[in-house]
Amino acid sequence: MLAFVFDKSFDAIDWKTWTLLAVIAGAANAVSALWRRDDSPRTMALWGLILKLCLLPLYAPTLIFLAILTMGLAAPGYLILFLAYVGQPIANLMILIPLSSSYGLIAAHLGCKQRLISESSAHYYIALHLLPAVDLLSSICLYVKLWKEQRARAASTEQASQDYNASSHKHTAPPGLFKRFWDEAEAEPRA
Repeated sequence: MLAFVFDKSFDAIDWKTWTLLAVIAGAANAVSALWRRDDSPRTMALWGLILKLCLLPLYAPTLIFLAILTMGLAAPGYLILFLAYVGQPIANLMILIPLSSSYGLIAAHLGCKQRLISESSAHYYIALHLLPAVDLLSSICLYVKLWKEQRARAASTEQASQDYNASSHKHTAPPGLFKRFWDEAEAEPRA
């Protein structure tokens, strides 16, 4: 859309413009996540997971860069060349990680606050949401964990409600019992 508005091709737009646009979009995402923090933690985690999956094509080159980086650790000369060549694109993507993880960060915080996950688990998920390439796995694990905990909580609440209803009606007559006897008494012919 930007290329259409400025009547340029995508190659003509420099990396500074792309970085600025990505930061603006990420900041808007963070504001949206803070604005929606009244939603359930599972809903927030789901939106964070969907956002991570949508951004996967953008982060795919980062996975390749990380693989090359690990190979560069064996030869320090290659590591310096690698960082000089791809340092800026990786730095640009690193700026986006906390901004694109805002839903997951808030979901972990709310999950801890609502006692769906422990405090140590919340710290664990928050730390993993801030690491490249691991943030997607953390989003998946956080969503599954919150989904299971909310489902278990709903099941236990429903069971407790059924137990309460069963115990509270244990010593009372079923509705309509006396009405049936009254109707039968009225139906009998009197002599």
